[in-house]
Amino acid sequence: MNNEESCCGCNLKTVAYAVGILGSFLVIALLVTSMRRQTAPPPVNQARAEERAKALKEVRAAEAAGTTEY
Repeated sequence: MNNEESCCGCNLKTVAYAVGILGSFLVIALLVTSMRRQTAPPPVNQARAEERAKALKEVRAAEAAGTTEY
């Protein structure tokens, strides 16, 4: 009879550990999604896209001038 009781206690302990581990993974997943939402950069709008394209064109022109001239 002791073997059956200890086995039942062992199963409950295993289930408790499994629930605890799954719960901690859930909490971490919620924290990660929360931080990703809070730290996400704003979307690139049309003005910012034009500014970045202009800067890229200037950098490429400077590189081209640097590789073809002394």
